[in-house]
Amino acid sequence: MNKTVVLDCDGALLDFVTPYIKFIHSLGYTHVSNDIKSFYFLKDYGFAPEQSKNIFKQFVAQGGFRNLKSYPGTIDLFAYLKEAGYKVVLATNVPRMGHQDRINNLKDLGLEYDEIVFGPNKHKVVLDHKASLILEDHPEAIVACHEHTEATVACVRWPYNSYIKFQGRLLDLGGHPEALLNLTQHLRFLKY
Repeated sequence: MNKTVVLDCDGALLDFVTPYIKFIHSLGYTHVSNDIKSFYFLKDYGFAPEQSKNIFKQFVAQGGFRNLKSYPGTIDLFAYLKEAGYKVVLATNVPRMGHQDRINNLKDLGLEYDEIVFGPNKHKVVLDHKASLILEDHPEAIVACHEHTEATVACVRWPYNSYIKFQGRLLDLGGHPEALLNLTQHLRFLKY
């Protein structure tokens, strides 16, 4: 078995939602709540796609990816993966303008990894690295990884991916704060 894992960052390891909602509020859109029902949630609040895109670009330009906090269990998961001899590949879809902020944020959090890949095609990252496991929350990436790879797809549960039927190689970790603790326990139990 290949001891390579691919880990998503935002929504899985790092809390993107809290600072992003705070930023949206700073723009005067205080009617937006952190009760996110769909992945592209700003449309649920009446924002046009172009307006949503512009808000996100402003967030990135103002260093939005620089100071994200890790979810509970992230440090323990990384410690276990290192101790067990895994190669850790981070796969993140941060726009080019935010790449250095992402790298600096991970360094500040003390999260050591072997490689980072920027872009939306997580299933391709899994295939390229012959990874045995991916951690993901984005519904489209979960489905693509399940359909196009042989990896176990460990999923952090959010309202926006709750329609996915978890069976077979789809591992439902529950939501935060217990999701990463559940993953670490699962890996320890299976000696994965």
